Amino acid sequence: MRIQDVTKLNPTIWKQAGEFALGRIRKDSNEGLPQSGSKRSYKEDNGYAYKDYKANGMRKFGRGPNRVGAGERLKGFEGISTNRETGKVNARLTGETLRRITVKSTKNYAELNYQRGSVVMGLQDLKYNIQDLSDKNITAVTNKISDFIGKNITKYTKKDTVIKVGKR
Repeated sequence: MRIQDVTKLNPTIWKQAGEFALGRIRKDSNEGLPQSGSKRSYKEDNGYAYKDYKANGMRKFGRGPNRVGAGERLKGFEGISTNRETGKVNARLTGETLRRITVKSTKNYAELNYQRGSVVMGLQDLKYNIQDLSDKNITAVTNKISDFIGKNITKYTKKDTVIKVGKR
């Protein structure tokens, strides 16, 4: 190993670092912590709000005195399991948004790809950002990468280095 190769990481290590970052995003999301910082809760609204529909399993409340249509799933949610937790915003109504984040690695970096970009951008408009890393998570990922580099340094320093000074 040459000295300039100490800081180079292969795509497998970048993939592991990306998977680690993704795990941190999912963990924080389950706890209701967006990557932008403060905890978020659902806005209170007059009438039925998203929070009410989510608590009701995305089912209609019905209308009129006979509650016509009560209990039927809203369009697009038929046959889909839904998360009913409304104490915090967790981006897990159906779980698809967080499940469909993939990690792509190259020889120089790892990339998180959000396949439901419109949902992610909608959450960002509501001040619930999951497309970035919080300071705490940046530190954790940086420490993970520095551990890999530390192993390379250890590997490099184990070998004796001969330095020739002067002319032959």
